[in-house]
Amino acid sequence: PMGQVVCVGNRVVMTMQASGTGLSYLWQVDRGSGFEDLENDQNYENVTSPQLTIKDILPSFNNYSYRCKVYNSCINIFSN
Repeated sequence: PMGQVVCVGNRVVMTMQASGTGLSYLWQVDRGSGFEDLENDQNYENVTSPQLTIKDILPSFNNYSYRCKVYNSCINIFSN
């Protein structure tokens, strides 16, 4: 996904493009102590799809980094 700068209160969609057979997706966030898996909740949706939606950017999200894990039975690849 491309880097984005967004404002508090906005909604943002990040898209991962990959090609291959039997691909699965899992979005992750680094809040300052390493990447961890996201779950669908009040802030995030579609965490296991190529398009992550952040429903409401909160002030606490400042400097968070996101990446997408793309995987199948043979390989794991992480986006930048």
